[in-house]
Amino acid sequence: MGVGVEVHTIARFGRAAAASRGVDRPRRAVGWGAMSGADPREDPETWIASLITEALPGATCMVSDLTGTRDHWKLEVEWGGFADLSILEQHRRVLEVLRPYMSEGDNSIHAVQIATRVPENQP
Repeated sequence: MGVGVEVHTIARFGRAAAASRGVDRPRRAVGWGAMSGADPREDPETWIASLITEALPGATCMVSDLTGTRDHWKLEVEWGGFADLSILEQHRRVLEVLRPYMSEGDNSIHAVQIATRVPENQP
């Protein structure tokens, strides 16, 4: 991975997408209000950033609401652990953290646009 390389991927998950694959997963009862830490209903950007930074120690994460609906997000994640991973693997690491809140979970996050990069001071 080159330093400063930034690639964007859009991942969309939802009930319609699952149904089109023949998968019928019911929504879990967890929801926004049952999560610890920052109240996602009040500050979902901080909550999403904390999910990423807790799962990827030393990472930084900038979160932006793409549509104003609080379910479509842009994430810019910088982490030294991405150094030896392909772009696909980097994005998978981020998605693993979010999956419980996407279609495989409570569906509170509908779509994410992910940009990953390795810190510039990374060897």
